Amino acid sequence: KGVFLFILFCVFSNNAMAQLTGMSPNQATLNQALQTTITGSGLFIQTGSPSGNLYDILLIQGAYTITLFDYNTFWNYWNTTVVDPNTVVTDVLIPINAPAGLYDLQVTTGDVWNPWVNQQTYSLPGAFTVLAPDGYITGTVYNDINRNSIKDPGEPGLSRSIYINPGNTIVSDINGNYSFPAS
Repeated sequence: KGVFLFILFCVFSNNAMAQLTGMSPNQATLNQALQTTITGSGLFIQTGSPSGNLYDILLIQGAYTITLFDYNTFWNYWNTTVVDPNTVVTDVLIPINAPAGLYDLQVTTGDVWNPWVNQQTYSLPGAFTVLAPDGYITGTVYNDINRNSIKDPGEPGLSRSIYINPGNTIVSDINGNYSFPAS
């Protein structure tokens, strides 16, 4: 009985000391993709899968969330690897509409075989910064009825896809206006 209580005490003592310690690189601009390393003290467990005991990894600013990893979503499942008990490497893509500013890092871990069981959530405030763009590429797509290359009164805006190299597409609103962050 004494050995069981000691082992139980050690398990709870280790969990109390577990915490996130950092993220590097820890900043990016809108629409930027990068690979980042998340560190913690003994949080992660390696298994046969690259993502180990991870359930999700989120960047949170108020009501806005950027998902870096979600166990239930196959599309980002293989972009995250538990390297060792203290290190995870994951891909980050900053959405074009993400608000600039500081984000809290939130990592939820669980059971190795069933990450939705025995979950624990760890948070690191102000761990990541989404940088404001240097400026914007803006314009209006419209039906130039009289073909004078000037948007005259009565010429309607058009909602259209706009391709901005390399590999970026945005859609103008119903009035034909568009805005794309540029850094």
